[in-house]
Amino acid sequence: MKLPSDFWHIKGTKQGPRVLVLGGTHGNELTGIEVVRFFREKFNLTEDVFEATSDMTGDLYLGLGNPLAIQNNSRAVLDGPDLNRSFSAPEIDATPLPSDRPDLVRARELAPLLRKIDYLFDVHATSNPSEPFVCFDTADPSLLALSAVIPVRYILIDPNHTYLQVEGVADFCTTDSFV
Repeated sequence: MKLPSDFWHIKGTKQGPRVLVLGGTHGNELTGIEVVRFFREKFNLTEDVFEATSDMTGDLYLGLGNPLAIQNNSRAVLDGPDLNRSFSAPEIDATPLPSDRPDLVRARELAPLLRKIDYLFDVHATSNPSEPFVCFDTADPSLLALSAVIPVRYILIDPNHTYLQVEGVADFCTTDSFV
């Protein structure tokens, strides 16, 4: 499978889960962008070197979600739904049109890879100072066990997707709900 632009792949020598660390889903959230850069440097990946092999279990993918929004230092490329609100099945599967907003175009580019991912770490930042926290859709025991290796005190669990309903989003369409 061809990687989307601004994505990198570290192939493990042992079979295991496919994990994606995604930064810059919102272009003005710098924390995730820096996390991706950190891992790229650790595995000697550059703008020209997109793949590496490591003696690890599984595959690690690194990606910058929305390069145009990162370039603009903005939440989304244009006004309207941002990348993280562009993963509804009807929009992803619709016939592309020249008038489609750039965030939806990017979501369609990412969808084939996201469909193959076992675990997604979509790293966001808040607009106000806050302690780090982790969000899960459900209280799945395997996810809660995974949270034990993430150094945070707070876990937000939203099985009814209340935050999307508050935003008026009818279809569950964030990167994590898509994965």
